[in-house]
Amino acid sequence: MKVSATSQGLKRVGYMEQELITIAILCFFAIVGGIIAKRFKQPTVLGLLLIGALVGPNTLGFVSNQEWIDMIIEIGAILLLFMIGLEFDLTKLIKVGFKGILISILKVGIAFFIGFEAATLMGFSSLVGIFAGAIISFSSTVVIIKVLEEKALYNRQETPLLLTMLIIEDILAVIALIFFSGLQNTTQTSMLDMAEHLIVGLTTLLIVYSIMLFVSKLLFKWVLKEGSDDVTTFLALGFCGGFSVLAYVLGLSPSAGAFLAGSIIASLPQAKSFEHAVKPYSTSIGSLFFIAMGTMVNFSNIKPNLTFILVLFGAVILSRFIAVGLVSYVFAGFKGDQIFFASLAMISVGEFALLIAKLGSGFNMGIDIVTITSVIIFGTALFMSLSVAYSKGVNNVWSYAKTPESLSNGFSHLAWYVRSFFDHVDTENSETKRFKNAFFSTCLTVLFLAYAVVGWDKTLGLAHTFEVAGYWNYVIHSAFAILGLLIMYIIARKISYTRETLLHVMTSMDRMMNHKKSQKILTNLCFVAVFFVSALFFPLVIYVADLPVWTNYICFVLLGVSFVYFKMTSKILSTYRSSSYTNAGLYRSVKITDLYKPKQLKI
Repeated sequence: MKVSATSQGLKRVGYMEQELITIAILCFFAIVGGIIAKRFKQPTVLGLLLIGALVGPNTLGFVSNQEWIDMIIEIGAILLLFMIGLEFDLTKLIKVGFKGILISILKVGIAFFIGFEAATLMGFSSLVGIFAGAIISFSSTVVIIKVLEEKALYNRQETPLLLTMLIIEDILAVIALIFFSGLQNTTQTSMLDMAEHLIVGLTTLLIVYSIMLFVSKLLFKWVLKEGSDDVTTFLALGFCGGFSVLAYVLGLSPSAGAFLAGSIIASLPQAKSFEHAVKPYSTSIGSLFFIAMGTMVNFSNIKPNLTFILVLFGAVILSRFIAVGLVSYVFAGFKGDQIFFASLAMISVGEFALLIAKLGSGFNMGIDIVTITSVIIFGTALFMSLSVAYSKGVNNVWSYAKTPESLSNGFSHLAWYVRSFFDHVDTENSETKRFKNAFFSTCLTVLFLAYAVVGWDKTLGLAHTFEVAGYWNYVIHSAFAILGLLIMYIIARKISYTRETLLHVMTSMDRMMNHKKSQKILTNLCFVAVFFVSALFFPLVIYVADLPVWTNYICFVLLGVSFVYFKMTSKILSTYRSSSYTNAGLYRSVKITDLYKPKQLKI
């Protein structure tokens, strides 16, 4: 017994030594990666990924303890999302306005659609397609800000719009992480259960988040008053850990909980002190995270997937010029050099792609998704870094006739109207406030309806498990049916009220547009938006419902229908266009840089 215990102790000591050696090697090469990146004037993230790929088990093998690599990735992802959350005060984020939110959703949707179609055209499955689309959808906050600062482009007029898009994209990326983490242990036959699980988990997490927004102010004030300065660090990390555990218990990504924990702290008066206390730890762990992700790269898998990598690289560039260039023209009035600068600046694929790829590695896709993603991150970051300063030259080469300014009058009329409308909505007056309140109230009621439907299903499941008598089954059915009908009636009333307030906003925007004309334009624009957005995200339906390949054509049918309504709307607007709104612009008095502190995201 003594010999056995001694041998186990020696093995344990040996294992601990391996762990310490792994951390020491990663720390040493983090320094090397940072030096390499600085030497070649590239973002530190690229140096860390490269050095991680070189020292990992698939190349030189200096780091081979896979268990510790996975642990560092998990902890690093949680702290990375926590630090990003510290940059977001969601209560102030509403000031960004509807325009910024819609631009970001369209950008992510268009990029996702192009990535999915590129993968499926190459013969890959719908699963590979949705991961490929998600990976190229999100731009890199760290790389973009770093490059723009180094090249003295940070103060350009277009930068507030780009920062707005990065803010919303990070939130959308967290939602994507929640979705893909829900897919990990789910089969095609239980997708409905997964949807219910996500609704319950996400709603519960948001309820706790809303409660903690109020409770944390009193709690943190009392703890900081009674404790020492060192308490700040442990309180922040403990709060991050608590929300991460809550998200994990609810079956969601722990990173999502860490993000919400950070955003709660960002709303506190002491947010600066918390950020200062946690930053050294997050910077260190964040560097180890990127190196650990780099160790998963297998250079031998680049050649077999080179064609797919090049296709996705082309899809990234195409998606940015369509999703950023065209959308910025429609919503922000960008022209010429501005369009090319915004498109080139957003090319770099972001760090969220690595987290999504890490989740994707748990599926049997037949490709090395982590290696493919790492190569795309390298390629797009280098391409963006080298090209963004030459947007004027690109604009000069690209003939004037090919820019969005030379598109049909119908398109320019619609762009003018959309710009004018969102500029008007984002102003603060009694009509726009009524519309915003009605809109958000409707969204919350719809979420409550979804929660009630899931509760109905779960309650019936429990009733069946405990063999509840038939009489009580009828009572349960009747109660939930009445509740559902009541909520649907309330939603219908809220939608009607929201529509009326929106029509008042549209009518007041342009006096040449009476209520009847505004109603017709609104109806057509709603059809354009519904069919267009449905087409962009229909690939998710294809995968979730396990539809055959030919159903991919439905995406293009939906796009065609949206184009028909677009032409109808353009025809109406070309008749009633008011010259007083032709110069409507994007920029508002609220500075996006006051809401978002990009310099503190550096690694």
